[in-house]
Amino acid sequence: LDGTPSWKRAPDCVNDEAELVVDVECETGERWTGAFSADYIESLTSKTGNYKALGTFARMLSGALDGTADSVFVDLLTARDLE
Repeated sequence: LDGTPSWKRAPDCVNDEAELVVDVECETGERWTGAFSADYIESLTSKTGNYKALGTFARMLSGALDGTADSVFVDLLTARDLE
């Protein structure tokens, strides 16, 4: 995403299916939205060797993106960024 990301709202578990929903909008107007199941997040974090339950991961991500976390950082990349 080009520009600085800002939050419309913090990521959270928003439905009975326990999904993490992330909605990011940049200064340029570009927007990225993603929904991730608890199983997906927990499997992904387990593969890194640092398992996190969905709620813990959501709080960490929120803190990294709103600047309240001192030790957690995040970079948002597009498929084009990874080429």
